[in-house]
Amino acid sequence: MDASMRGVRANSIVLDERQLTLRVDEGDIKRTYEEFQRMVDISDSETDAELIISTTEQTEARASDLLDLGGAALARLFGSDARTDVSVITAQESVSARLRVSKSGLVRAASAMGIGMLPEVELENFLSQRISTEYQLLLLKFEDTDLLPNPDITIEVLPSGRRLTVSRAQRFR
Repeated sequence: MDASMRGVRANSIVLDERQLTLRVDEGDIKRTYEEFQRMVDISDSETDAELIISTTEQTEARASDLLDLGGAALARLFGSDARTDVSVITAQESVSARLRVSKSGLVRAASAMGIGMLPEVELENFLSQRISTEYQLLLLKFEDTDLLPNPDITIEVLPSGRRLTVSRAQRFR
């Protein structure tokens, strides 16, 4: 493996351009949706938390740094032995993130923070505040500045189905 990749792996995919122009029928859509749903169900049972970060950065080295910072943030939130996954999408128009937390992730976070089991909504709210703070700190370290362009994070808590969005205007004020 090339040393400049620093842990980043990618698979090449070759597409037949004729496949791109084929008509899609209702059965194809249902099959695709069912496959996606199976992946979500498997992901929920195997992963405590998944973080997807979109960034304006375009270089692999910077993306790798962001990947490492995301992994460290999840380790602080959910414990070092948690099953987490971090993805970085480069060359986007804005900086944002989405974090999916499973039931086991909630339990791990409560344990890692030493707060015991609160009622589910209170635990989710507390965890969202911690996630927001960790994300803000991650971006501050990544950008090496205190001026960040509207860093938003969406937290999806799978057990309750809640989707919480935190924007800069809601942070530290």
